[in-house]
Amino acid sequence: MPANNKIPICPALLQSSSCFGDDRTNADRIRRSEPRRSRKGALVSEKKKLALITRELKEARQQQAATTDVLKVISRSTFDLQTVLDTLVESAVRLCDADHAWLFQREGEFFRWVASYGHATDVHERIRDYFRTLPVPVDRGSVTGRTALEAKVVQVPDVLADPEYTWSEAQKLGGYRAALGVPLLRKGHVVGVIFVAKTVPQPFTAKQIELVTTFADQAVIAIENTRLLNELRQRTDDLSELLEQQTASSQVLQVISSSTGELEPVFQAILASATRTCDAKFGSDRKWRCPDYFEARHTSGICGVPKARASPATVESGEPANSNWPCHPILPVSASCRLSYRSKLS
Repeated sequence: MPANNKIPICPALLQSSSCFGDDRTNADRIRRSEPRRSRKGALVSEKKKLALITRELKEARQQQAATTDVLKVISRSTFDLQTVLDTLVESAVRLCDADHAWLFQREGEFFRWVASYGHATDVHERIRDYFRTLPVPVDRGSVTGRTALEAKVVQVPDVLADPEYTWSEAQKLGGYRAALGVPLLRKGHVVGVIFVAKTVPQPFTAKQIELVTTFADQAVIAIENTRLLNELRQRTDDLSELLEQQTASSQVLQVISSSTGELEPVFQAILASATRTCDAKFGSDRKWRCPDYFEARHTSGICGVPKARASPATVESGEPANSNWPCHPILPVSASCRLSYRSKLS
């Protein structure tokens, strides 16, 4: 052993020792950085989820607001079905990222175009004129006809690539590629179709289809409400007319019972009731005098015309000279200019 008691150390050993130390340092650094990377990745994932939830909430609010607006329009437009249908197609376009929408209503075995949204004024007029003379049949040649035929939602991502699609003229007018048809169902029967389209070949999402289906249900409610209200109005008018006729008959009977032996008041009451019940401008009661003339004995609603007046008893003038049946001619203007009437019942 050397006198200074120092043991020599191999340089290679020192170098190896130093390398071992560096490896341990790098491993520790990697272990310390892994949690940070994991937390960063989790944070990015959470941000993406938050952005997705925020977008879905925004879409849900827009859809709810649109549905609320449509229901308000339905409640305010009790007798104005067109306003409701216009609002529905506008909402469908706006909330489905579509370019335009049409609504068809059933008439017998065909579907008639009744509303649209998303076109310029001149294009809208051309489409309206096109469908005015060409109702859509129930077949597979169009998205609307196919929807009515299957009674379910029909989606065509690109009508130009669909071998069954034959309505090329309508496609040129509308300029659409992707099309969606949603039926308006009432008790299982298709009473209409909402047609929504895009100018690019891009399919509709499941949420967009669900939204248009909701609008279709609301359209059915509006159409049914209008139908019921129109029926109620017609029934009310019929009952009012029947009541008016019964009242007129009752008044005539009262005059007959109170005018025993007197014909003048009876004829005058009958004429007045007939004029009022038929919603006529005026009337006259004429008596057959000779083979060629009637004599007007009573008038109703005519000012400045003598009560007794003779007129030719010819069929051409509208008088049933030799017939017991009433006639209802529509006279030319020249034959009625003095009394200003066109329609006549005898």
